[in-house]
Amino acid sequence: MPRRDTAEYDRELLERMEPKMFAVNRMTDRLTKDVRGAAVTIALVAASIIATVSTIIAMHTNKTLATCAAVGSFAGVLSACLAPTRSDGVAILVHEGALTVTGMNTMIVHYTKSKLEMAVVDYLFVALASWAIIVILRIIVSKKMLECFLMVTLDTVALLHVTVILMEVLDFVDHPLANNLPFELASFFVTVASAELGHYVFNMVTCQLMHRLLWRWKHMSSRVSMVLDFIVSVLFGAVGMVIWMLVGDTDMSTWNIVALLGAVGLSQLGRSFISLIHETAMAPSWNRGTYSVWNNGIMELMNPFLVGWIVFYPYAKTILEAELSREK
Repeated sequence: MPRRDTAEYDRELLERMEPKMFAVNRMTDRLTKDVRGAAVTIALVAASIIATVSTIIAMHTNKTLATCAAVGSFAGVLSACLAPTRSDGVAILVHEGALTVTGMNTMIVHYTKSKLEMAVVDYLFVALASWAIIVILRIIVSKKMLECFLMVTLDTVALLHVTVILMEVLDFVDHPLANNLPFELASFFVTVASAELGHYVFNMVTCQLMHRLLWRWKHMSSRVSMVLDFIVSVLFGAVGMVIWMLVGDTDMSTWNIVALLGAVGLSQLGRSFISLIHETAMAPSWNRGTYSVWNNGIMELMNPFLVGWIVFYPYAKTILEAELSREK
């Protein structure tokens, strides 16, 4: 069977994966038919109206929450309107709502001493409620059992993989004592970013230089290549961690090093998992048939930081508790 042309493959893959319309198009086709940019305009207007209403309500309730309510509602409604389908739009709105509620709850706990403090809910309860809403929505909308099962599975993965982890990040970053530990917080991002740099350097060397200089490299097993990629990435992360700790004069305790290296290792495994999903679906990153160092999609770029936070979050909470007891 002759090999397909790369440009033809890219074009066919793009046609299959790119959405043909937005969730808001059904309304724009009725009201503003054949008007260019109507979908984006209506999405922006709707998001602005909802954000304004949310801000007014927050101002009358608690002024501290006004910005959080405005940004969360605007981003949620805009993303929902520009989703591929209406059910996807509702799912996105639920995810964004979970993040907004978590941010507002955290700000109420740590920054205000109002009567609203009794109404604070745990972010895990918010995640569970969001999951229940999404599952019920998919069951109502989907006409086929297999389609419903796949959509619920993907929504669950998204909730656990993105939303819940971002809710943990919000819970830490919004804590007032987090301002006292800037270098400890930055060490996580520097370490994971250094590991990602190692991953990109390894792929650039193996995919471009080695294929030209060493013909035997082409026949190397993919498993061996993945193991070497993992080792190089972790080494780059360790070097970046040491350099940052020396520059920032941060705590070089054993638990600090273990937490950061564990975050690096798990982040690289998470990125490999995303790559495996693309290979299984025969859909390369960023809809490209050829590899390039910079052709990764937004999830490939976010994934290492999100997954790595799973390991770093318990240690980060321990740091905050130690700082809180020290101030008392």
